[in-house]
Amino acid sequence: MSYSNLKKEIDIAGQIAQTYLNYKRGDISFDAFVMNSVDVAESSDQLIAEHFRVYLETLRDRPDEGSNSALNGIMDFDAI
Repeated sequence: MSYSNLKKEIDIAGQIAQTYLNYKRGDISFDAFVMNSVDVAESSDQLIAEHFRVYLETLRDRPDEGSNSALNGIMDFDAI
């Protein structure tokens, strides 16, 4: 993987993580978080399947901190 591809993936994960933080602060709804995240991932020229939306839905019940946190889940997701 080249540096530019890695940087692109990190930027996408960072944007999605920021959107999740906006949801946790109450600035946007969970549905808006999911829609925004899918839009960000799709804009990266990658095909995003329905399983990505389902994966994002699983983040709703994860804790806010720790190794199983929603933010860790966003950063570790392989498809973005």
